[in-house]
Amino acid sequence: MAKIEIKDASGKKVNEADLNAAVFGIEPNVHVMHTVVRAYRAAMRQGTHDTKTRGEVRGGGKKPWRLRSASPQLRFPREPQRGQARYAFRTVR
Repeated sequence: MAKIEIKDASGKKVNEADLNAAVFGIEPNVHVMHTVVRAYRAAMRQGTHDTKTRGEVRGGGKKPWRLRSASPQLRFPREPQRGQARYAFRTVR
């Protein structure tokens, strides 16, 4: 059996205690200790998960600019010789 000293707050030896060899005289299993600590810490995080609502998501308000920019496009189908139109437009003169 192993003996340990019991000390008070000032560091003076107060008493001795015998430790049970079946409990304290074993070789520690590092993998089991790691698994237990991970499970404990995962249990402490329960209930802290959250998904963002529409108000918390970044962006998503009014569209800041229209899809086609104000600059002329190279494939703008309503003007002659600027690409193929998929459907007929009225020509504006």
